[in-house]
Amino acid sequence: MSDYAILVGISRYPNPGFSDLEGPRNDVALMEEWLRSPAGGEIEDEPDRRHIIKLVTPEPYPHQFEPDEAPPTHSEFERLFRRLVHSLDQLPARRLYLYFSGHGFSERKRHEAHAAVYTADADDDFPMNIYGTRVAQIALRKGWFDEVVLVMDCCRDSEINRRPAEPTIDEAFDEGSATRGKLLAFYGAPFGGKAQERPIPQAGNRVHGLLTYALIKALREAPGDSAGRLTGQQLKNFIYAAWNDLFGDDAPDLPRIQLPDGADVVFVTPPERQGFAQHIKLKEPLSQTAELIVRGAQLNPLFACRLEPPGKESLIEFPDRSTEPARFDGQTLILRLPTGMYYCEISAAVPPREAPLIVRGEGRVEL
Repeated sequence: MSDYAILVGISRYPNPGFSDLEGPRNDVALMEEWLRSPAGGEIEDEPDRRHIIKLVTPEPYPHQFEPDEAPPTHSEFERLFRRLVHSLDQLPARRLYLYFSGHGFSERKRHEAHAAVYTADADDDFPMNIYGTRVAQIALRKGWFDEVVLVMDCCRDSEINRRPAEPTIDEAFDEGSATRGKLLAFYGAPFGGKAQERPIPQAGNRVHGLLTYALIKALREAPGDSAGRLTGQQLKNFIYAAWNDLFGDDAPDLPRIQLPDGADVVFVTPPERQGFAQHIKLKEPLSQTAELIVRGAQLNPLFACRLEPPGKESLIEFPDRSTEPARFDGQTLILRLPTGMYYCEISAAVPPREAPLIVRGEGRVEL
């Protein structure tokens, strides 16, 4: 799978004006664990290429550098990002995870959702930073990745005299890539708000950023949509619904989650979280292209399956215009659906045939 990640966690800020943090190293470790898990991101390094790159406060912490050279720095991030882009053997790669945990801010004059994280060498007069939102946008506009999942677990203090640092990347871009690219962005606080870190009892009292902990819990536990897919919308629904249950009555303001325009981002999930396998068998093998529509209990269309005779690829098409391959052998279609009531309609017959489908476990229906 051509997925990549850059994980940045900054815990130590030796210059005046910035306090140290306990959570970022733990946050990066939690994020990496999910990204590498077969039940999560399923990302594996190759012998000659790292797919997950970490840039964190060193431990044990060295003292031989000047505070204005404290790692991690903006230049270190740009060097690693440049190496990653140059290592891609085909463009676009599928997905890039950009993760940042540390102190952060937003520029007051910018109206769009955005954030930058201060690097360890920042001070009051030289607010060095990584403009995470801009890096994500450029990665899509340049056609380097189809999708970017951006996580900014940092404050978004509204600053009038500080500017996010524009990446030193050529601005030329491909209009087609800019239009197709999908950005799913998670911000630890609303504009002008404070992100928080706390000891988490459910995590053995390790300190974590609240957004990071809630996001990983959602990725591991959130139910899929009506088609069994775990999407950005499902993660947002789960995090917002669980926020106060997770962090109590004194939980801070909800994080801000920005969904892509058009087609959503879909995450890999184990089969057991996608629902139960349903075998939909046609009365006779398919000899021409047909469409099978799956509707919910209120007869609302959930998705359509474009079925092709053997030798051609069949596809599942969702309302947000995203698609995925269909498991169809020419006569039997296998879908995974959550528990519920559905209706299936096939256009291969005249008049079209339909049948109800009650999902309580693995099932079969003939059309």
